[in-house]
Formats: sequence, structure tokens, C-alpha cells
Amino acid sequence: MTVIESLQRGSGQLETPVQVTGLVILYEAFPPGQRGLVLGLYLLAGSLGPTIGPTLGGYLVQEYSWRAMFYLSLPTAVLSLILTPIRVAGIFVQKYTLSRKPR
Repeated sequence: MTVIESLQRGSGQLETPVQVTGLVILYEAFPPGQRGLVLGLYLLAGSLGPTIGPTLGGYLVQEYSWRAMFYLSLPTAVLSLILTPIRVAGIFVQKYTLSRKPR
């Protein structure tokens, strides 16, 4: 039990680099005029998740089963796993190929 708890606490330290990476991706993906709005929406979603998540999760588990939570999060996870690399690759290809001037 102690080993499992220490693994859980150690994995919590991995969340911060992931959040910072998400902010950097958003910062690079949007022009300066839209960055404030996009970062605000990102942080709004980050604060609403822990607020609404436990209540909604408890309701779904109580009324249906734990499978409802799985089926609810599965399409979102698959979609983000597919679209994120495509979008990130497009951002960096566009940024670094257009910024170089031909000689």
C-alpha cells in the first residue's frame, strides 16, 4: 500500500510539465491578439474541471455505472490523441518554414 501511494504522489509531479507544455502550445498556436482569450479559456476549463467533475462523475456512477464515465471520456481522449500531434506539427512547420527568408 505504501509503495502504491508513493507512486501516486510521484506521478502528481508529472502534471506540472504537462500543463506548462499545453500553455506553450497555445501560446505558439495563436496570434498575439488572441492569446489572452485562449489562455483565459484554457485556465477557465482547468478550474471548472475540478469544480464540476466530482459532482458529475458521482451522478453518472450512481445513476448508471463506472462505464458511463469511461464511455464519456473515451471519445475526447481519442480525439485529442489524434488531433494534437497534427496541430502541433502544423504550427511548427508553418512557423519555421515561413519565417526563413530565401537567400
